[in-house]
Amino acid sequence: MDVYEPPRLPPPPRSVPQQTKAQGQRWWVHLTLLLLTFASAVVANVLPRLPGHSLQSYFTTLSTHPGRLWDGVPFAVTLLAILLAHEMGHYLTARANHVDQSLPYFIPAPTLFGTLGAVILMRTQPRDRQVLLKVAVMGPFAGLLVALPLTAWGLAHSALPGPVDLGGEDLVFGNSLLFGLLKHWFAPNDGLVELHPVALAGWAGLFVTSINLIPAAQLDGGHVAYALLGARQAQLSRWVVVGLVLLGTWVILDTSRPDPGLWWIVWAVLLYFIGIKHPPVRDERLPLTRTQRTAGYLALAVFILTFTPAPIERLPDSNADLNDEVTAPLDTPKRQPPHRRKHRPSRDLEPEEFRL
Repeated sequence: MDVYEPPRLPPPPRSVPQQTKAQGQRWWVHLTLLLLTFASAVVANVLPRLPGHSLQSYFTTLSTHPGRLWDGVPFAVTLLAILLAHEMGHYLTARANHVDQSLPYFIPAPTLFGTLGAVILMRTQPRDRQVLLKVAVMGPFAGLLVALPLTAWGLAHSALPGPVDLGGEDLVFGNSLLFGLLKHWFAPNDGLVELHPVALAGWAGLFVTSINLIPAAQLDGGHVAYALLGARQAQLSRWVVVGLVLLGTWVILDTSRPDPGLWWIVWAVLLYFIGIKHPPVRDERLPLTRTQRTAGYLALAVFILTFTPAPIERLPDSNADLNDEVTAPLDTPKRQPPHRRKHRPSRDLEPEEFRL
């Protein structure tokens, strides 16, 4: 997911051309991080489908069957396409409006999706709130244009749940309003499916979009809120941080599991310590046009549509019911929760067969 963008500080005198030139000479840094993030996403998608329960067993399997890595390519390509569209939406819009900024720095990481997103460093302030709004909304809009068709395709090609669930640890991916609609329109079996890697990457892309559009601090949503509200954005940021803490607490109490709720509490703490106040633009007097305000409200509507209160839930191991499940007749399928991702291969599969 995207991390917050640092404050827009005015450029040091006589140094911007040198910084821009130096940045242009470091294009290989951005390309290297992009390739490392791609590799990290491939591995993150492949490892849960391999036999064994340790890194040694995973890498033993990959060393003897390196072709398994190809299984993670559809996920990685889809996820990187969405993230790259998002970041280039920011970058190209900023360049078109004479805002000096870097190319995106992608962040590979040993996470569920293999990345923490990307960050862009702005070296000059936007001229006014009109420019700030344009740069802020074009990232999520560009990422959404790529994510929607890919997610729909992935849902249409998602597999039906297996006839018998023989235990193992599962991850269940929650529904946003938008993902729920896409699942209803395109997924088979009333949406009770095991997500295709492309659909999983699409879910991650929509989730990244919602995180970036949280109207607080210097996230994309924070930029949009400042463009719409000016200095009043700081008060909104405080309420958003409080709201995230309350949401996390409610999810923990409602689900009796801390995983999805702690996510929002951690985000609230990060936003608070990063700084919830937005720096001013150079010219605060120029107001937004009606069209620009509409674009800002549309971005906040996208946030509501893509927001997932309980994004990822880790279900307990079902080995306790293994004996009953093994004796269950195969013609009475067990219904699984939607968007379930197996973290271990089912035990009724041969070592060479895996499913997600």
